[in-house]
Amino acid sequence: MCQETKDEHNLAVVYISYGEVYYQTKDYEKALEFTNKATDLVKNFHFTYEYLQLLLVKAHISLGIHSEHILNICQEAIQLAEKTKLYNKKKDFHMVLAKYYDRCGNKEHFLRETENLFRVERLLQGEE
Repeated sequence: MCQETKDEHNLAVVYISYGEVYYQTKDYEKALEFTNKATDLVKNFHFTYEYLQLLLVKAHISLGIHSEHILNICQEAIQLAEKTKLYNKKKDFHMVLAKYYDRCGNKEHFLRETENLFRVERLLQGEE
């Protein structure tokens, strides 16, 4: 499929999908390889949703390999999701951070992220 498409947008989406599949199978090296390929392509475009999806895969990979890059990835994504009003995506990144802080045993930050999740959910429900 990668060799068939000439459209860089479609190719980026395919690479993101491969990254997700390899993440799910816990092949983090391959997942990183494909997300890095996708990153090179997505940066040439301004497709916010796809970029947020790419960042989500990278955040999950970072969570899986216990990388501290997760903080920068999630911070960038949360800001972009807020700016573009993609609140469902914002919620996804707060969930990743909550899992990260739970694993680290950082109760204060874990509670902060669960509060952030609640705020975003209320926003999505139209309560704020």
